[in-house]
Parts: sequence; structure tokens; C-alpha cells
Amino acid sequence: MTWTLPSAILFLLLVLLLLGYVLSRKVFPASAPGDEPREESTRPGPDCQTCGVAGCGGFAKALVRGGQEDPAPACPAGRLSSGEPLRAVVRCTGRRVKPLYLYSGAQTCKAAAAMQPRPKACPDACLGYGDCARACTPRAIRVRKGLAEINPGLCTGCGDCVPACPAGIIELIASLPGLAAACSRVLDGGEDRPCPDGCTGCGDCVRACPEGALSLLPDGFPLLDADLCNRCGDCVNACPHEILALLPCPPDCGPVARAKGGPVDLERPDS
Repeated sequence: MTWTLPSAILFLLLVLLLLGYVLSRKVFPASAPGDEPREESTRPGPDCQTCGVAGCGGFAKALVRGGQEDPAPACPAGRLSSGEPLRAVVRCTGRRVKPLYLYSGAQTCKAAAAMQPRPKACPDACLGYGDCARACTPRAIRVRKGLAEINPGLCTGCGDCVPACPAGIIELIASLPGLAAACSRVLDGGEDRPCPDGCTGCGDCVRACPEGALSLLPDGFPLLDADLCNRCGDCVNACPHEILALLPCPPDCGPVARAKGGPVDLERPDS
């Protein structure tokens, strides 16, 4: 059989097309019956985020860290069942977290969080690319010096920022007593610890609390009993790393929350 040049080219193109079709079926297999896209369900599910926390694991962590015993504090409406408002907090104050390497990928937290390992030495550090700020409808979040900050006066407790944070360090807490820990884990190690600003589990806050409202978890992280806290602020002042802060007291917070020294609306000093 004698091949002409046009015939050879046509035959080669057919072979390439056939090969491309076979490879495409392997890489992008056809959907099986019943795999058609479904409309997004509005029912709560394993990762429904109606609790205001990114997934059940995040809710369990918030439950332990915040010392809450009732899952109602993370209701989707931004309020407790009692009507008390919620506020978002960023559980990171680590502006001096040591970088592991120079990250040059897409400038989003989601992209940086997908790196293994993540760009910062602390695995729970704020990545600082502002995914939460872009998701915040009331514009209550800004990123300053690589760290997300929430303005409690603008925060409505909507919870939109919670699932937007791939590091899982934004949580909703009750406005009262409103004691927030700007850290999510104990990482000790002396002068070489990855975050010079994080919790070391020293227990100074626990010893300073006159009401016994704080205790230490097995890992050394402080656990709050919200029923005992009266917003005196002694624990805030005792923390050597300034990771504790009281949210501003709402106008109608009442005499119990204002006991012992009046309203204590403490914030960490700018650094």
C-alpha cells in the first residue's frame, strides 16, 4: 500500500484524536447514574456550618475553648437562644510567627492553607491574606501587619467570616462575658517556640482570677466558666503574652457583668 503525504497526515490525526479521547475518559470519567449535581440542601448536615463554625470539628473545638456547655451559642442567627448577641474573634495574635519559607502563590488564605507545610511555623497562625475580610458583610474585619482584626463595634455576629477562614481560627463567642483568647493552642519551647506571642500554658490567668472562672485544660490552655466570670479583667492583666481580651460590654449588659470595678472594655495595645 502506497501512502501519500495527505493520507499519512490524515491517518496520524485520526490516531491522535483517538488517543486523546481514550485519555480524556480516564482523566474525566463519565458520571455514573445518580451522580447528577443536586441542589444544595438547606438542612443542617455534617458540614452545614449553621452553628457558625467551620464543620463539626471546629464546633467541638469552640465548645472546649469557649467553655460553653450548650450548642446554642453558635446559632446561625448570631444570637444565643436567650437573645444575647454573639461576636466573632480571631484566635491568633501572632504577628511575630516565624515564616517557614517565602510563599509566592495565590494571595489568598485558602491557597496558602493548602500548602504542606503552611508558610508559617505555627500551624494555626493567621495567614493574613484577608479571605475573612472579603467575606465580612458589615466590613468589621481588616488585615493589619499580616493579622486579621475584628472591630467588635461593627461585628454583627453573622458568622460569614467563620467558614471563610481555612485555618479555622475565627469563632463566635457570647458578648457576655466576652472573654476572648487570641490564640488556639499551646506551643511552648522557650525562646525557640514558633510564636513568641502565643499561649505557653503558664497558668498566670487562672491564678489571677478571683472567682475561679478559669481552669487549665490538659494541654495547658485556659478554659472559661462563663457563669463565674464577672469581667473584672484580672486575668487579662495577668497574661504575660496579652492573648486575653474582653469584648466591649454591650449597653444593656446589666449590673452582673459590670460588677467589680465597672465595665472593663480592654483591648490589646497596638503593636
